[in-house]
Amino acid sequence: MNNKRRTDSYIPEAIKALDACGIAKDGKIDSSYRGQISSFGAAVTIGSFKQAVAFFAQDAKNGDSKINRSDLILAIDYVLNPGKYTEEKISEKKEKVSKIKEYILDITEPVKLKALENRYLDAAVALKVAMGVYDMCPRDKKEE
Repeated sequence: MNNKRRTDSYIPEAIKALDACGIAKDGKIDSSYRGQISSFGAAVTIGSFKQAVAFFAQDAKNGDSKINRSDLILAIDYVLNPGKYTEEKISEKKEKVSKIKEYILDITEPVKLKALENRYLDAAVALKVAMGVYDMCPRDKKEE
């Protein structure tokens, strides 16, 4: 399956992931998530897949960011592995993201790492496309 086909196949799960992971709330998404998901691909291109995952798995300190980047790693994993998620497991978000990060950082086989990188990038694109289903709003306007 080529990347475009795979990305298209991920879109239905991406819509579910946005809701399940708490990125979409009441039919709206904080516009910062759209920028961050785009930044994921750039981080992989400029740095490396492992560096991007390590960065996105860690939320900003001291309220420097309006959103939790780790929600995006969880959403990508949800898209790639929808059968392993339940509400209870999503509520254990920090532990789950930590395990995802550990798993990826421990991969030493270049072929396996590149295949996973491609799947993650395709899932990230599917999430960005799926975000178009929702209204975008800045965080401070959500509470109104």
